[in-house]
Amino acid sequence: MNSSFDHVVFLSYPWFGSEGRRHHRLFLSMARAEKDSRILCVQRPLCSITSIFHRRREIIEWCMKKNRLIRILPNLFVYQPVTFLHDHMSQYISGINMLNRKMLSRQLLAVINDLGMKRFNLVSWISDPIQEDYVGLMKERVCIYDCFDDYFTYSNHNPLRSRTRLMLQEKCILKRADIVFVVSEELYKKKAKFSENVYTISNAADVVLFSKTSDPYTPMHSAILQISYPIIGMIGNLNQRVDFSLLRYIANSHPEWSVVIVGDWNGADQKLVKSGLIKQLKSMANVYWLGHQRFEELPKILKGFDVCIIPYTVEDPFNISCSPLKMYEYLATGKPIVSTDLPSVRTESELIRIGRSYSEFVEEIAAALDEKGEFLKEKRLELARKNSWDSRVQKIMSIIEEEVCRKENVGKT
Repeated sequence: MNSSFDHVVFLSYPWFGSEGRRHHRLFLSMARAEKDSRILCVQRPLCSITSIFHRRREIIEWCMKKNRLIRILPNLFVYQPVTFLHDHMSQYISGINMLNRKMLSRQLLAVINDLGMKRFNLVSWISDPIQEDYVGLMKERVCIYDCFDDYFTYSNHNPLRSRTRLMLQEKCILKRADIVFVVSEELYKKKAKFSENVYTISNAADVVLFSKTSDPYTPMHSAILQISYPIIGMIGNLNQRVDFSLLRYIANSHPEWSVVIVGDWNGADQKLVKSGLIKQLKSMANVYWLGHQRFEELPKILKGFDVCIIPYTVEDPFNISCSPLKMYEYLATGKPIVSTDLPSVRTESELIRIGRSYSEFVEEIAAALDEKGEFLKEKRLELARKNSWDSRVQKIMSIIEEEVCRKENVGKT
C-alpha cells in the first residue's frame, strides 16, 4: 500500500465529543494503519464576529494561541481555524466567501508547512455541501467528497442552510471532486447521476473495542447491574429517526422485558423531546434511560444486553439512505440483533432479524431471546471483522491510488 499521501480533512462536526462518528473512527484507523502519512483534521471555522458571543472561550483561547493545533496521535492532528464570517452566512454577502477562503488557506498552509506535510501529495476531504469552496483550496492532488448522510432529508434544517442552494453546491462538488464516497446503495443511485467516480464505503465498527463485550474480563456497567433481565437495548442518538412508538409497543407487549435506551437528544426536535409519547415512555416501569455514555464505556453496557435493536422509522427518508453505525457495532458484540426493515440491513438479513411490523418486531425479539448455540454469534463476529474500519481504510487507499494512477496516465496521453 502506498503511504505517500497526506490528508487534510474538513470536518462537518466537532472532533471532540463525537467519538463514535464516522470521521473520528475512520481517521483514527487510517492514522494507525498509514504511519508514514500525516492527517490534519480541520474543525468548522470559528467566526471572528458571532463566535465572540456564543463561543467566547474558544475565541479567547484561539487569540492566545491555545488549542489551535492538538496532536491526537503522532501523525494525527486537529486544527481550529477562524474565518471572518460564519460559512452559513457568508454565502449571502458578496465577497465574504472569497475573504474566508483566503483566510482559511493562509492558516492551513502555515500549519501544513509546520507539520512537514507533503504539499505535492495532499488528499483533501469534504463531507458537507456547504464546503464547496474548499474544493481545490489546498491545490490537492485528489479531492474526496465523503457523503455519509442524505443532507436533503433533514427535518430540522438551519434556516440559513437553503435546501435549494445546498443542492446546487453539491452538484458542483460532484462534478469537481475526483472521488465520491457514499455509505449506501440508495445514496449511490442518487450521486452516480452526477459523477462517474462514486464508490460505496459503508460505515463500519471498531471491532477491537466492541468485541470486548464478549470478553469475560470486561466488567458489566454499574447501570446495567440494577436492571432485570432480559434486556432489550439500543444505543445511539435520540431524535426523530427513532421510532419511539415502537419502543412503547415493545415495553407494553412484554412488561417482563427491560427496554434500555442509551444516548442523548443530539439534534432532536424539541417538540419530540417534550411530547406526550416521550413522557409516557419515561413513566414506564420497564423502560430505562441511561443517557449519554462515553464511547469507550459502551462494551460494558452492551455486555448486559440480551438483544440489540435498531428501531429506526422506516418511513423516514434519511433512514432509507443511511448506513447504521450501530449495526456494525452490534455485530462486533456477537449478540442477536433485531431491526426495522431498512435497505442497508436487508443485505444482512441472514444474521440480523427484521421486523416489518410492530408485532413482527416483538416476535423477532422473542425468537432472538430463544437463540441457542454459538453458530450465529460466530457468524456475526466474522461479518463484523470483514466490516472493520481497518478494512475500510484498505479499500479507500486502494481507490485513491487507482485515481492517482488514472490521472497520471491521462496526463501522459
